[in-house]
Amino acid sequence: MNLDVPETVLEFAATARRALADDVALSRTRAAMDGDAEARRSVARAVAALGADDLDLTELHDALAAAHLCMEVGRIGGLAPVAAQLTARRAGRPGLVQAAASASRTLVDHADLADALAVVTIDGAVHEVSVHRGADPHHLLAPFASVVDPGPAVGAGATDATLWPFAETMAAFTVLGAVTAATDLSRTHLLQRHQFGKPLASFQALQHRFADCQLAVHGLYELAHYTLWALHHRPARALADALALRVAALETSRSVFRHAHQIHAAIGLCDEHALSLLSRSVQVHQYVPMPIDATVEALAVRLPTDGFDALFPIGPVGAVA
Repeated sequence: MNLDVPETVLEFAATARRALADDVALSRTRAAMDGDAEARRSVARAVAALGADDLDLTELHDALAAAHLCMEVGRIGGLAPVAAQLTARRAGRPGLVQAAASASRTLVDHADLADALAVVTIDGAVHEVSVHRGADPHHLLAPFASVVDPGPAVGAGATDATLWPFAETMAAFTVLGAVTAATDLSRTHLLQRHQFGKPLASFQALQHRFADCQLAVHGLYELAHYTLWALHHRPARALADALALRVAALETSRSVFRHAHQIHAAIGLCDEHALSLLSRSVQVHQYVPMPIDATVEALAVRLPTDGFDALFPIGPVGAVA
């Protein structure tokens, strides 16, 4: 299986990165976490101007472009609910559709930016929701999250088994963007900062931490692209693939940010520092739509019963492009 990303997708991602402008976007992130909703709306408008609405999310090439857009938003702190917007488009609905573990009270991100809001449960049913309690930027672990109550399933109970996996795959690409940015910040910090007359990059303990970051990010990158391929080529097992990806994304996020904060030491814990902003931006993914222990439990009961090769097929089974 060829997981090389097509040039057209890479060009789209580069355009998105220029449009979002990391340095400007991080200042918006600081403002947003202080309660400035307009800072998030400005990022959402910049994302909309990139033409994501023209993507055909049923086609793998366009879905891959959408995933890389999620990565770029993750790189600047996840200020726009792109994964939820893309999931709504795939579901043929307005506004946002976010993944939820069940049809009970739950958290959703950026509810205040949505004209219409729904969740998709793990069984593929879509539920419109009402906001029970709005976002509070002073909640550091989930500054843009609102508590919502789902109603009955819409569409006479019709379900789409690929919708929840799609939502979680896009969310994982957003996390991938954040951990990639954290690794880039760590590289710059190691090369530019000096201690005892030599660069931090010369200390073996920090070299090992950085190597662990790089290895974890590359692993998540490969698995995320594989999962997106699998979603289109074998949708019957998409849920197991997406749950496995979610476990990997959560573990990678914890590992990378732990190492990155150790590399940066106290400066990385300052609220104004880019690493702190990125670290806080991914915390909500640790428990929405479900924490890692519940994700592992859900994965365990959905693993294929016809062998390991069914979960990770080996051989010339296709290409991303």
